[in-house]
Amino acid sequence: ADVAPTTAYRMLNLLVAAGFLVRVPDLSGFALGRRTAELSRAAVETDTSPTLHETVEELRSHTRFGLHVASFAGGRLRFVDQDPDHEIVGIALLAKNLHSNALGKVMLAHNPGMSVGLELRKLTEYTVCDPDVLESELSRTRLVGHAFENQECRVGRSALAVPIRNHDAEVVGGLCLQ
Repeated sequence: ADVAPTTAYRMLNLLVAAGFLVRVPDLSGFALGRRTAELSRAAVETDTSPTLHETVEELRSHTRFGLHVASFAGGRLRFVDQDPDHEIVGIALLAKNLHSNALGKVMLAHNPGMSVGLELRKLTEYTVCDPDVLESELSRTRLVGHAFENQECRVGRSALAVPIRNHDAEVVGGLCLQ
């Protein structure tokens, strides 16, 4: 790779810490970790269909806001079609704090077991951190068919999200207007 050995070891240790690599028992090298397998499954499971992408592109041409598509495959929030004209700021923050963003609320609303024991971190003064208030919002999301956030994840950011369903009417992702 043409990098200094210290740099290579630092990168390897970071990959081990993140779960992408594991040390082999005899310490002679490294093997692929569980996160690598998750990535390969995610790539297969979250491929957007051409018709979905075309539909989203058509919608994007009619709005001045960011329009993003996320997959909920494997119980994780992953962006699979990001609006090229509107960057998603704090993308990792969204996936780790489902209670504080519209897509996360759609995901939690349609996978009720996921909200049990969920850490409700306060990210802004507007973040919902009360489990009863969050459950009320999730019930409302199931009832009305969309979720909303207003500065809960980041001050100055608001979004509206609706579920995307598969042919069996299961919620498999979400469409977010930011």
